[in-house]
Amino acid sequence: MDQSTASAAQSSPTGRGSSRETALPRLWSVSALSRHLNLSRPTIYKRMTDGTFEVVLAGGVRRITERSVLNYLRVQQRDQ
Repeated sequence: MDQSTASAAQSSPTGRGSSRETALPRLWSVSALSRHLNLSRPTIYKRMTDGTFEVVLAGGVRRITERSVLNYLRVQQRDQ
């Protein structure tokens, strides 16, 4: 093992040379997503109800997952 590999392995929490941080998914509020996608709030709520947007509870409020927003955008782009 050369010196740079050894120091990388020592700095890693697993000792394997790579430190990975767990990225938290972005969660959207209805208002923020409505502004970002230029959709009405009722449309956002409708998409939450029909399952288009995945909803999680965070601190007692509903939030929309970024993954479901990206899936929605892919479908919209494909269908155009």
